[in-house]
Amino acid sequence: MWVRPLPALTALMAALGPGLAKAAGRPEVALAVAAATGPLAAMTRLGDRTLVPLLIRR
Repeated sequence: MWVRPLPALTALMAALGPGLAKAAGRPEVALAVAAATGPLAAMTRLGDRTLVPLLIRR
C-alpha cells in the first residue's frame, strides 16, 4: 500500500489552522499559520499531482 499523507495533512492544516487560531483568540497566529501552510499545501499538491506520476513506471 502506498500512502502519501503529507498532501492531505498540509491541506487539512491550511483549511483548519487559521480558523482554530482565530477561535482561540490568536488572530496574529492565524495569519502566520495561513502564510506558512498555504505555500506548503500548494507545493505538496503540485508534487503529488505532477512529480510523483513521473516517477511511477508504467
